[in-house]
Amino acid sequence: MERKAAIKSGELGAAESIALAGASRAKTDAYLDEQTRLARLQAENLIDQNAYELSHLRWRRFNDQISGALRIIAVIFGVLLLLGLATVLWRAHEADGLVVGAFSVPPDLLQAGMSGGVVADDLTQKLATIRRIGNGQSFDQTSDVQSDLGDEFKVQIPETGISLSEAWRALKSWLGHEHAMSGNVRDLGDGRVALTVSYDGAGTASFTGAKTNLGALEQRAGEYVFSLYSPNNYVFYLQDQGHLREALALEERWSGRLGIGFLSLTGNTLRYLGKPRLAIARERYVLAVAGDNPMPRWEILNASEELGDTESTLTTARKLQTYPAAAFPPSFSKSSIEAVLRDARQAEELALGDFSAAQGEDFCLDCDPAERLLARAALDARLHDVQRSRGEIALARDSGRLSAERLGHARERLAEAEGEWTGAVHAAGQYVSALTDTQGVDSRIDAVLARTEAMPLRARALAHTGDFAGAHAQIDKTPGDCDLCLRVRGEIDALQKNDVGAGYWFARAVKQAPDIPFAYADWGEMLLHEGKYDDAIAKFEAANRKGPHFADPLEMWGEALIAKDRSDLALAKFAEAGKYVPNWGRLHLKWGEALLWSGDKSGAQKQFAIAAHLDLTRSEKSELAKERGHG
Repeated sequence: MERKAAIKSGELGAAESIALAGASRAKTDAYLDEQTRLARLQAENLIDQNAYELSHLRWRRFNDQISGALRIIAVIFGVLLLLGLATVLWRAHEADGLVVGAFSVPPDLLQAGMSGGVVADDLTQKLATIRRIGNGQSFDQTSDVQSDLGDEFKVQIPETGISLSEAWRALKSWLGHEHAMSGNVRDLGDGRVALTVSYDGAGTASFTGAKTNLGALEQRAGEYVFSLYSPNNYVFYLQDQGHLREALALEERWSGRLGIGFLSLTGNTLRYLGKPRLAIARERYVLAVAGDNPMPRWEILNASEELGDTESTLTTARKLQTYPAAAFPPSFSKSSIEAVLRDARQAEELALGDFSAAQGEDFCLDCDPAERLLARAALDARLHDVQRSRGEIALARDSGRLSAERLGHARERLAEAEGEWTGAVHAAGQYVSALTDTQGVDSRIDAVLARTEAMPLRARALAHTGDFAGAHAQIDKTPGDCDLCLRVRGEIDALQKNDVGAGYWFARAVKQAPDIPFAYADWGEMLLHEGKYDDAIAKFEAANRKGPHFADPLEMWGEALIAKDRSDLALAKFAEAGKYVPNWGRLHLKWGEALLWSGDKSGAQKQFAIAAHLDLTRSEKSELAKERGHG
């Protein structure tokens, strides 16, 4: 009945339905059992096949992963190999400097322990010393000196017959910029030897002498090779060693081979010979012939400062700051270029009386800490910050390592700011002695500075003490055209009440340095003391136009306005000056006076209180006590 129902319902196929319908029950059951067993076998087969397929797929996935990983590793390895090759090629391309190769020596020297490697090492050390001295005097930094004795990388490259070290040297020779030095030592008999050196296989020279004097021969050979390797810094080396005439001769001889620009070094040597005017003439010739470039300007700046030609200093400093980095020699580092520009900025700031900005420059990088303190102390004194200047000098003296020149200069400037003119005479005398008693390569530059800076300062101090004979005797030793010298001549006459003479010297100073504020301020101070307030104000106004951050003419301008009963206008001048010299006691004293006359007693007392805590001269202290009583 179940089968019939299945047939009726269509659950069995048509053929099966017909067969079953006519078959016996036994055959039908057997047939169904057989079909069941077959279905079971097929199911088992499918399960086994599925397991096999799954395993196979897993293996294929693993194989694909391994294959992908290997490809990635191959790519990474290829990239690393290319990077390594690129690094090697780049290092070979960037290879620079002087390489000292091994020397051959006679058997007796070899037996005595003086091998070719020892000679090469000796020469390497001597060359390194020459390089260090030359670099220390120059912005143009010579590349390193090293030995290459061929005793590294002994692994042979298969089927080539060369070692890795030989391959590396060949690569550097092909792509790099290294220079090679080699040579030999030959026995000449009678205890004499010849040391022969070759630079880049071309420049060859021999030096002969006793075997026992081989070190001196090595020194001469090293100097010869370095003169070919770095001519510029060899000149600086000669200057440092005091061989100025030899340096000058080399500059003249090499200018044709190395270009007219090399002549700018001649100006540097002429300065060391105490001939700054000739140095400037030479540098201007270089500019005219070789075209505009910063290095002759740099030498003109230094020579102008030494001569006390502040107008030329200002003009040259401004011009130097317009050059792009590309205008400097390629061997100049970024820090060297910045050092030149920084010095130019400071020269401009000093020329315009912007002492605060000049102090902000990171100057005197080659000075030791004590010298830097003394340099800052001199600037602080010119900013009328007496307490700070005094403290910096004390700190410098505690260090135990003092430059007599810088100490004398700082103490003189401090004594001026304090109004202690007797002390200024003594300090300026020390300054003069420090510059004129020096020995060595800087002595002639120092002698020029003694006449253009130290002696005028001493003459001014002598005049303020009333020693006019001594002041005239001192200023007569100075040039007639340095700016400070002209101004001090005017100050001496002004202190002697020789207004006509003072006016003559101030007029000459203004004519010589029309863009510099100091002569205008000094002239205005004389007119202020004469009671010619309008004329004084005109000079102070001119000084302020030239040096807007120079506080002295602003303060004196305020004093002139007080004298004209215009304290209301003086307040603005004192406030402006206070931006640049906040610790000037006299400024705050006069500021309080202007406030008092303007009716602001409270404001006046505040300024008087500030002045009381700052340094004042004896006369200023008396004036302060008097004004505070009026308040």
